[in-house]
Amino acid sequence: MEVSKLAKEMAAYGKEIVNMSVGDTHFPLSAFLQGKIIKACENGYTHYDKASGLDQLRDRIAQSYHVNSAQVIIGNGVKNILYNYLLTKPGKSVCILEPAWLGYKGICHLTDTEAITINIYENNWLDQLKKLKFEYLILCAPNNPDGKLYSEKEVNTIKSICTEKGVTLILDEIYKDYIYEGQHHFKNLYSNSNTIILNGFSKSHAATGLRIGYGIFKDDQDLDLINRIQQNTFTCSNTISQYALSFFQENMEYVESYKNYYQNNRDHISEIIPELTKHKPASGFYYFFPLNDIGINLSAQEFCKDILNQKGLALIPGESYGSGFENYVRLSFCIDNHELQKGICKFREYIDEHE
Repeated sequence: MEVSKLAKEMAAYGKEIVNMSVGDTHFPLSAFLQGKIIKACENGYTHYDKASGLDQLRDRIAQSYHVNSAQVIIGNGVKNILYNYLLTKPGKSVCILEPAWLGYKGICHLTDTEAITINIYENNWLDQLKKLKFEYLILCAPNNPDGKLYSEKEVNTIKSICTEKGVTLILDEIYKDYIYEGQHHFKNLYSNSNTIILNGFSKSHAATGLRIGYGIFKDDQDLDLINRIQQNTFTCSNTISQYALSFFQENMEYVESYKNYYQNNRDHISEIIPELTKHKPASGFYYFFPLNDIGINLSAQEFCKDILNQKGLALIPGESYGSGFENYVRLSFCIDNHELQKGICKFREYIDEHE
């Protein structure tokens, strides 16, 4: 967000900027959902509702995951649900698999939860996971920032570790609808009593501003405590957004078109910059790569500042996603193809000039 802010400030002063830093879909809200928002206003969905969420939205989420709707709770995005949940677990410990979205650590800090991290790029990371003591394991699958899909063997090992340790798995699936190849093996753990699912519509339905996410919890006490927090803080999530998104299953042709568009963007990048081919993500919105693979001998922070100043290209330094990634950079391709073309040409120029 800081890089994006700086890029916008530079653009305001007349510098041409291509922003490949932020993970927000460039598509406008679909005409279908725009119509449902108008319908929500016409039908009176502009007043208080349950803190746990609109019944019809919870029912349809429950149907898609084959769970009871009473196990679904709606919040203002995945961040909000995770924050409220960890707020009920002060003094506990959470293991985070990195590279990971930096908000996990921030939420742990705000909720007095100990954050323990493991670098999954190390060969023995699963052995390390077996040895550590923690009460919750959080991971993003498909992953931000590198688009990793965990293998069936990795998922089975994670399952056995959680079972043996009595650990709760917190599974963030916000990028689940952007899988280009491979399989999402964590779906095999949906029914496990120690699995919590977090998801939302920000990425899938190009609706980041509608701020609707959800959690699926098996424990009644967890649901009750989160519901109490929501009742006493924000009362309920936006009812207009909830009504519109309760039709999310009827809007999937848009989602499929978004995925195809970004898959083409992804492929185009590796065509222009073949050095990145081995880092082509199986899912998500981002390339995540070490600078030495493109022949750059700078730290990621130095590089991101330099390419922004020299070429007007905004990227994210890898240390935002954990320790040990100071040489890595995240490049977002969830932008308009015309802008993407300009951005990767700027990137190509920079690489060629620094050979």
